[in-house]
Amino acid sequence: MNGRDGRRFRTGSGCYKCHCCGRMTRSTDNSNEYLDLCYQCYELAGYENMISDAGGIDNLTREGPDEVRRRIRSYIAEIERRGGDVSQWKNLAATAENG
Repeated sequence: MNGRDGRRFRTGSGCYKCHCCGRMTRSTDNSNEYLDLCYQCYELAGYENMISDAGGIDNLTREGPDEVRRRIRSYIAEIERRGGDVSQWKNLAATAENG
């Protein structure tokens, strides 16, 4: 597997435990390894920052609030599907559900 699209593991990368969800993961060439985050938690942290900087999810213009909500739900579902703990993201999940 390669890391070209940011979702695949980088060849030869070592495993580490995600700081947020606790899953074992590897580098995806997306700077996630330097923060000890899996790809999904790395992306969720980015969305959390974007929402905070914009003053709310409805103020996002680049991707739009509906697309951001969809992606947040998708990343959280992926973490759960792979056995990770999503409690770190409960506030972000509520934002995605409630606006």
